[in-house]
Amino acid sequence: MILSFKFIPLTFLSDENEIKKQIRNTIILKYFFERNSETVHLEDLITGTQYGYNASALVHGRNKFLRISDITDGKVNWETVPYCNCTDEETYLLFPNDILIARTGGTTGKSFLISKPPALSIYAGYLIRIRANEDTNSNYLNLFLNSYVYWSQIVSLNEDNFRPSVNANKLKKLILPKCDKTIQDDAVRISNGELVKGYDELHLLIEDTLLKYDKLKEIQFEKNNQFELQKALKQSIFSEAINGKLTTKWRDVNTSIEDASKLFERIKKEKLQLIKEKKLKREKKLLPVDKHDTPFDLPVNWVWCRLGEVIINADNLNIHNELKSNELINYVDIDAIDNKKNIVRDSKLLPVNQLSSRARRVLKKGNILYSLVRPYLHNLAIIEDEKPNYIGSTGFAVFDCLFIENKYIFWLLLSKYIEDRFLEFMDGFNSPSITHEQFRSTLIPLPPIDEQKIIIKRVESLIENCQFLDSEIALSEQLSKKLMRAVLKDAFEVENIMTLDSLFEDINYNLYVAMIHKQIENRLKINYGEVATQKTVFNINAFTDQKIPYNFINSNHGTFSPQLKEDLSKNSYLAKDRKGSGEVFIINPSKQKEVLDALSNPKNKSFVRAVNEVLDIYELPFINKETDKIELLNTVAKLIIDTKSTDLEIIYAGMQKWEIKQNGFKTKAEKFSKPLTKKMIALIENLGLVNKLKKFVN
Repeated sequence: MILSFKFIPLTFLSDENEIKKQIRNTIILKYFFERNSETVHLEDLITGTQYGYNASALVHGRNKFLRISDITDGKVNWETVPYCNCTDEETYLLFPNDILIARTGGTTGKSFLISKPPALSIYAGYLIRIRANEDTNSNYLNLFLNSYVYWSQIVSLNEDNFRPSVNANKLKKLILPKCDKTIQDDAVRISNGELVKGYDELHLLIEDTLLKYDKLKEIQFEKNNQFELQKALKQSIFSEAINGKLTTKWRDVNTSIEDASKLFERIKKEKLQLIKEKKLKREKKLLPVDKHDTPFDLPVNWVWCRLGEVIINADNLNIHNELKSNELINYVDIDAIDNKKNIVRDSKLLPVNQLSSRARRVLKKGNILYSLVRPYLHNLAIIEDEKPNYIGSTGFAVFDCLFIENKYIFWLLLSKYIEDRFLEFMDGFNSPSITHEQFRSTLIPLPPIDEQKIIIKRVESLIENCQFLDSEIALSEQLSKKLMRAVLKDAFEVENIMTLDSLFEDINYNLYVAMIHKQIENRLKINYGEVATQKTVFNINAFTDQKIPYNFINSNHGTFSPQLKEDLSKNSYLAKDRKGSGEVFIINPSKQKEVLDALSNPKNKSFVRAVNEVLDIYELPFINKETDKIELLNTVAKLIIDTKSTDLEIIYAGMQKWEIKQNGFKTKAEKFSKPLTKKMIALIENLGLVNKLKKFVN
């Protein structure tokens, strides 16, 4: 029999000592599994199971009435446990060494060993009671119930359930190593930290594993600190951008640029003209800027103004009055913004009659969206595309800038200065939002237009470097987590790994390509065309242990397989859909269920994991799902395979020979700079993929 015990992160278990106790117990049980040829079911070790008593909790009564919610951090405060009046005490009374197990909800499987219950205490209906039989130590059962041997089986029972639960019959069938009571007693003593004679190897394994665990937790803690330092670094960049320090030397050289006060006068003049021409509604007049209210000093050729003076708000559309009730709307609500990447994740395509009156803001390419609603402050994005009936929530301020750079205002709104100003508007913790008038009245620093362009260029360059550092930290964190899994796997996991031959035996390759597309749609919220599909299939082959048997050559946008191109044109699982001037693949509606079933089928688990590994790389901050960065990743990987080298000069020489026809670029080297290529090589090296690529056979 092959058993698989895995480290299962439990949402209700955060205490490190308790987690290490679970690890220790798992190692103990695995030790006895390996040394005993027989296993037993839980039902062989208990007198039976009993569901709890169903009643309403009372403030006063005869019986203490223990519920799931009364068990916190492995303890019960009996003083706060409510009462009930039980009509069948003989069945439900609690005694020392009884064990209760939660049978439903978010703590399904969580257990509690009763030690000293108050007299006449009983337990509630969402709990199951078990009692050790005369040949079993109740503390041994408790050891099992607080191990990943137990949790692996509980999770396995609930893999396909939206609402996790466990019943008495399922509990009875859980597997343990067969141990006599003397061995059980030894196991309990070892679990409690005692050194028991004859178990030197087990003690060393526990000590070594927990030492490694502690060291890896220290590394993960350090990575979290690094993420926080990165956030502070970005805020420092934004701060220096909006107070002029970022461009001090530039101003020293460029002394003849137009003063921002003249730009501001042109903006005000243009607004008045637009109002006169009835192209813009007259707005409530804003208070003039008082120099005593300005929060910090600016360079001499900058000015303070109010945000509402330099922006033009988006139009509003009463969709319920002006559109048909079944007309489809591309709706963006305030929670649709990815506030880490500052993009719109995806709009919801809904008919008018399913939307509230909040759906009013008309969205156009280039508009800035800023959420004014707590807790979504800082949900900020620039609209990057046009869509029919593209509408946003009134929870957003939606606007364009007049005669100034949208990207400057975008970076300004991400700054700590703006965050602090908006928090000042909050009249206490319960204030749900800031008003549009408060938003408009916010003081902002306005640089000359030429300097705005320099600020944008420098901020974007610095943020790109930060994103690369973010990738390095995220990658390091991923590696430490993988190492953690490897350490614990060595200590207590025995996994039956499906071989590649068995995985791809009688495989429907068209279905696997469709699975890739569906997973991309699920994870990245986008659809790929043929070019991106070609690169992604190659990347799965090159970066993971899974292979779809296509041969690839160097082509215009990256790696290309003529056979894959032909198969895509015939793939019945895919349909084509127009996007802009091109086409993307979507899942054929008639095949949706088959593709979804394949993704959830356990026999495809290794392949889905491989797809996710590639998508993890695409989502690293340095790549950030960008088409060009994925192309560069694909290009560098293919050249490492071809040259068996990661030397920058050798790789870049290969890019100089790789001919393309893209927007005037004739080679990959013309399209991608050497510094950017160097960063991509470093990323591949840090991902630990170089040896795999050098051994790859196309």
